[in-house]
Amino acid sequence: MQLSTLAAGEATSTTVDRVFRKIAWRLMPILFLGYLFAFLDRINVGYAQLQMKDTLGFSDAVYGLGAGIFFLS
Repeated sequence: MQLSTLAAGEATSTTVDRVFRKIAWRLMPILFLGYLFAFLDRINVGYAQLQMKDTLGFSDAVYGLGAGIFFLS
């Protein structure tokens, strides 16, 4: 009786491992692209600061507040 219970537990463990591996392989490309776009946005915000400070007359504090609110979302 214990042998069949042990074998069922092992099969469940390998099945769970396969499911998690499949989920990870499907999510990793999406998460990588999200990380890449977030990194590019951070770079672009730095470049935008150079033009916005001159054009709109923003101080460093105003720009920092706006950038902080942008990154919270």
